[in-house]
Amino acid sequence: MKPELSSKCIRNSKKSQTNIKEMIFVLIFIFFFFIIVFLFYITTTMSGIKTSVYESQKDRALMLVMRIADSPELSCGAGNSIDMDKLVIFKEHTIYKNFWKIDGLVIKKLLPYSNETIECTIGNYPNCNTFTVIKPINDSVADANFVSLCRTDTKNGYNYKRWELGRIMIYTSDTRNE
Repeated sequence: MKPELSSKCIRNSKKSQTNIKEMIFVLIFIFFFFIIVFLFYITTTMSGIKTSVYESQKDRALMLVMRIADSPELSCGAGNSIDMDKLVIFKEHTIYKNFWKIDGLVIKKLLPYSNETIECTIGNYPNCNTFTVIKPINDSVADANFVSLCRTDTKNGYNYKRWELGRIMIYTSDTRNE
């Protein structure tokens, strides 16, 4: 064999090995690049899912607010209104604590405004402003809506419906931090 042919084969062989090594490095780089892109996509998607779950739970809680206000146990007859006479009796029954699967239910009279919170009981009703039906858990989040509160009142020997403004608050678990 000619010496120049042999050295040419060796040079070509080394060049081919170098080309193969470069191609392997490029393939490894592309592989890791796609892994990083995939991980970024997964984390972005997961954060979107967490936000979606939170929004879904919030929507569920707001719909539950409307459903509770319109439930026959508490409704005053008109849409989105709560009968305070029924509510003061209802809050004494502990059987409803797990009925709605929520972490807390508080209804507050907004008018007349008072800095003082007076919990309603059978003894002090109607001279109170807060109905704690289900005591909220510490790490829960409130979703609230305004409702009409009504009660039967008497003036000059006549019974009539007295309407007041109230706020119903539903407490649920906070899933944003999980």
